[in-house]
Amino acid sequence: MKERKFHAFSPSITGQTITSITFIFIFLFLIFIILFYIFYISIILFQNNFLIFIFSHPDNASEVSTLFTPLHIVPEWYFLCQYAMLKAVPNKNSGFIILLTSIFIFFLFGEIRALTTLLLSISSLSLKLPSFLFSLLFIVFLYVGAQNPQDNFLSHGRILTLYYYFLLIYILFTSFFLDSLFTIS
Repeated sequence: MKERKFHAFSPSITGQTITSITFIFIFLFLIFIILFYIFYISIILFQNNFLIFIFSHPDNASEVSTLFTPLHIVPEWYFLCQYAMLKAVPNKNSGFIILLTSIFIFFLFGEIRALTTLLLSISSLSLKLPSFLFSLLFIVFLYVGAQNPQDNFLSHGRILTLYYYFLLIYILFTSFFLDSLFTIS
C-alpha cells in the first residue's frame, strides 16, 4: 500500500484548487512601520541633541523675562483647549478647578458603554449631534487658545467654556439615560 503525503503547496490532489496566502504585503507594511518609527525617533534625537526644534512653535524659543510670561507664548496644540479655558477665567482657583474638571471628565467617557455603542448606531441622533458639536467646539477652542488674550477672544472663551460644560453634561446624562434603558430591556 502506497502512502500519500499531502502538502499545502504540492499538487498531489487533482481536481482541487490550492489557495496560498502571500505574506509579502504584511512584511512590507511591517517594514514601512519600522522605518517610520526609526525616522521618527531619529528626528526626536536630532531635536534633543542639536537643539533644533522643527516641530515646535518658534515663539517658544524666544528669551523671556523671569517676572512675567509674554502674551505671544502659547502651549502646544493639544493644550490649547485647556489654555483657552484658563485665559477666559479671571480667578486662578476657579481656573484650576475648570482645568481639572475638563480633563477628568474625559475619564468618564471611557466608562460609558452606551456612548461608544450608540455613536455607531444610526438611530441615536440624541448623541451624534452633540458629539459632532463637541468636536467642532474643540476646533474653535484651538483657534481661541492660539490668539492673544484680547477682550473679544476672552469673551468668546467664556461663552465657549459654558457651552463646553453644558454640552458635556448633556452627553453624559443622555448616555447614562440611554445606557439604563438598554440594560433594563
